[in-house]
Amino acid sequence: MKDLQEVEIKMPKRGLSTRTTFSIDKGSIERIDKLSEKYKISAKEIIDLSLKFSDYIIDNPQALYPVDKSKLIKKVYALNEDMRDRLNKFSNDNDISRDVFFMSIVHLLDVYLEQEEKKEIEGLKEVVNILNKLHKEIELVDKNIKKHLDEDSPVLQRFDVVEIHLNDLIIAIEEKLEKGIPIDPWG
Repeated sequence: MKDLQEVEIKMPKRGLSTRTTFSIDKGSIERIDKLSEKYKISAKEIIDLSLKFSDYIIDNPQALYPVDKSKLIKKVYALNEDMRDRLNKFSNDNDISRDVFFMSIVHLLDVYLEQEEKKEIEGLKEVVNILNKLHKEIELVDKNIKKHLDEDSPVLQRFDVVEIHLNDLIIAIEEKLEKGIPIDPWG
């Protein structure tokens, strides 16, 4: 049985698009809209990514999304033809309603991405603690170096650059944690 954390997410190849009507619930529509806005990708790309969870659903039928058929809404989405065919094949081969299958894989993508984000946040909290300790050490080293060198020493100037970069990194991580601002890898 494949664990949800073991599912590999890769963007699918581009192909011809087709419009497909689904009968899905409001929660699934909101989930697609939320993911699209948050990750700045189209609903089509979200649907394509969601298909990566097909095997997980087949191996874990309890992961099927519970559906109240009286609250379904018809919604049209663009899909790659290949993805539409795969979705239909998975559905037919496993005797699962295509639309329930579709809602289930979108739900799992959302859950997976939330888990990954929580892991990243926990890791960043640990990293910022480590970097804050390092910053205190660097301040002590800076004071010790200044005792041995002139103020205009190139060593002190370069050491100041190290301290500035460390401060910038700490601030970037804190802004990611507090405001969700992505960390620019180039500072």
